[in-house]
Amino acid sequence: MFDLSLLDEHKVILSLFVWFLTAFWISFSGMLVWRLPVIFKVNFTDWTKDRTETTIMGRSHCDSCNRTLIAKDLIPVLGWILNKGQCPACHSKVSIQWPLMEAIFATLAVGIFFIPIPFHDRIGLWLLFLWLTLLSWMDDKTTWLPDIFTFPVIFSGLIFSPLGTPMMRAEGALMGWCLFLISLSWLCWKRKSFEFMSWGDIILAAGAGAWLGWNHMVSYLFLTIFIGLIYVSVKKIMDSSTEYTEDGKMQIPFGPAMSCALIVNLILLEIFHIQMI
Repeated sequence: MFDLSLLDEHKVILSLFVWFLTAFWISFSGMLVWRLPVIFKVNFTDWTKDRTETTIMGRSHCDSCNRTLIAKDLIPVLGWILNKGQCPACHSKVSIQWPLMEAIFATLAVGIFFIPIPFHDRIGLWLLFLWLTLLSWMDDKTTWLPDIFTFPVIFSGLIFSPLGTPMMRAEGALMGWCLFLISLSWLCWKRKSFEFMSWGDIILAAGAGAWLGWNHMVSYLFLTIFIGLIYVSVKKIMDSSTEYTEDGKMQIPFGPAMSCALIVNLILLEIFHIQMI
């Protein structure tokens, strides 16, 4: 059988392959984030209300003139540069957030393949990173975590996590579920509103427990809170499209902070064997 670790001897080729594959995934994720809320009629945000997509299989097109995108337009980062950040037909601007997302997350993914852990663990961490990126982006833009995105985090953690025994991971999933159920219930009680309760967050927490094991869940909870405070502060300042409830309070998507905390915890535990608490 072919030894995948031999690919480490060709770091440049491996880096380019991972970079472009990740960038294409980010581009595809953007399409899912743009279409799935419309297809499933999840109108949590204003930009979904006037859209009419019925499938994810249709060709991508310009939202201004409806021009179908060609292969050149879909090349990550390069397509945006070649088109000078605009539609070649109607010259409407294409947001720079798309190439930035592709470049930043593709570069982070390459970094995963240079951390000193077994090659198969790097592949697992990379695939988890890709999945959590899609999940976080969906939550950030729509405050919606579909079950089809969150439950696979539990199943993959129970089967593929390099940490702990299967029993510890199962107990971690249960502990994550309970910890976030209690935490979110307390937050809802303090704010006197259940708009902040999300079952998607609780399922994702169970997934984190499945990957980390019960003995790392307290540190994961505190790291999530720390990252979440930074994320919300930055979002308030920089994101003019942030959604608010009718009483003017910001809807808080926990998915990005939870996902980031999971990846950071896995890296610290696998490389440096550091447990925060």
